[in-house]
Amino acid sequence: MTAWHTDWMAAFDLETTGTDPETARIVTATIVHIKGAQTETQSWLVNPGIEIPAEAAAIHGVTTERARAEGIAPATAAALILAELDQAWTGGHPDCPLSVRGPLGYHNRRIAASTYWQFGSAAPYTVTTGVDTNGDGIFNERVAGVGRNGSRGFAQFYQGAHLGWNLPKGVAAPGTQPKYRMQIWIEADNVWNRVNRTVVSGVLTSPYFGQAIAASQPRRLYFGISATL
Repeated sequence: MTAWHTDWMAAFDLETTGTDPETARIVTATIVHIKGAQTETQSWLVNPGIEIPAEAAAIHGVTTERARAEGIAPATAAALILAELDQAWTGGHPDCPLSVRGPLGYHNRRIAASTYWQFGSAAPYTVTTGVDTNGDGIFNERVAGVGRNGSRGFAQFYQGAHLGWNLPKGVAAPGTQPKYRMQIWIEADNVWNRVNRTVVSGVLTSPYFGQAIAASQPRRLYFGISATL
């Protein structure tokens, strides 16, 4: 058997008008097919139909003027991108999902604030018929001509935050933390209360085919007091 990492793989990247996955529009898209030292690249420049914010253009280098002059229509781009991705997914390419995460924090003697975020690309799932065609008692038969992991679910985005108020006790030397202190804090998971759909039904005969049947936790808030004695 050929090792999966020596066969064809595909990498997919988007540059958009913003960071909100619900409202951002595609500006550029690139798919790179990779096998060892071989690469095949397909790229698209898209006219998103709206102004590209200066802060976004500063990152990917595409201005509103260039997108309008050189970009293709969003509907045309979507069809071309989906066709290329479908060829990769159904052609047996190993799945290489994208996960990006990062933290940001601010601390001083009185305030402790931090946040973290994580984005994960849509996970693949396999479409099955829901019928035990070969009579082996296992209902995992795939649709003819459709490969394993040939469909995609939903992308995931999480953000958490922590905010604390420090109450120092006694007098500390300049530039140092007091020996004894207390912090009153609040934390939040899934700050935006986004519905992160995790499991998708791939059974064709199910009334829930193609729909999410599970999701991660909704927003959760925590309150507490921490003391250092």
